[in-house]
Amino acid sequence: MATPNKRVCPVSRVEFNDNAKPLSVIICEELTAEQEALVRNALAGNKHSIHTADDREFGTGSLGWYLSAKAPTKVGTVTADCQIGVNITVIGSKELPPTVAN
Repeated sequence: MATPNKRVCPVSRVEFNDNAKPLSVIICEELTAEQEALVRNALAGNKHSIHTADDREFGTGSLGWYLSAKAPTKVGTVTADCQIGVNITVIGSKELPPTVAN
């Protein structure tokens, strides 16, 4: 069986440690198209991506939001494809009684 081609990381550990900068993360209610356009205009010239986390009930029973995506991210002078994984959990939701189907 053929193995899928693995991506080659475009930066070394030393390059990453020397050049990686913090990434800003903003959590807000879903943006309207007009609001998203304003944000994109405000960030013009900066490498950015906007993603939406969908609501879900996790396998643990907790409620919250989940996002999985990929985004190109600058590390020094190199652009690296990065995997985004976000779980946002409502604290205490795991203990809520289950929903009863009608």
